[in-house]
Amino acid sequence: MTILARYWVSILFVVLAFAVAGLLYGQLPNPVSTRWGIYGEIVGTMPKPFGVFFIPFLSLLSCSLLIAAPSLAPRGFSIAPSHRVYPTFVAAITGFLLYMTVIALLASTSGILDRSRVFAGAGVLLAVIGNYLGKVTRSFMGICTPWTLANDIVWERTHRFGGRVFVAGGALIFWLAITSPAQSAATLSILAMTILAPIIYSYVVWLRLERA
Repeated sequence: MTILARYWVSILFVVLAFAVAGLLYGQLPNPVSTRWGIYGEIVGTMPKPFGVFFIPFLSLLSCSLLIAAPSLAPRGFSIAPSHRVYPTFVAAITGFLLYMTVIALLASTSGILDRSRVFAGAGVLLAVIGNYLGKVTRSFMGICTPWTLANDIVWERTHRFGGRVFVAGGALIFWLAITSPAQSAATLSILAMTILAPIIYSYVVWLRLERA
């Protein structure tokens, strides 16, 4: 199967990111906002055209590296057993970057970034990744801690647990972003717990197996 056939969704998302930037180019100020503070205020800018195409180029770079990564993986860390899942991960990441292209460029015209929209997109990304995380076999893709990499049982249990945590955490973050957009502290706390929980869990499982 060719790269285009396997990653056509990801490639489409990258092309759309450039298309959106091109369509909005004439409506954007110079310089373009590229960084925002915790309250959504502008704290950094870049001149045209660099600022306009910054995220699309980031999407292109990310997509290229992710597509190339399987062929560069060392022996023992091949994604071959998870080859059907990997393109979905790449599509989820490039899809999120397409979404962020739209959000960031619109924020440049309004002067302020709506954090709830960013959190909503992040919630969807976590939920999509979590839905497939339990199907990932040991490779460079996944929750790579010293304990998951040391033991196949720890890897399997951690990714099943992590998949459920990511889906639940992502859904909760999305729900808070929609219903309570001002609850940034709660959203960030949930995000941190969603990421840390599988890491801690992997150590606990490894420790139990070692003791047994």
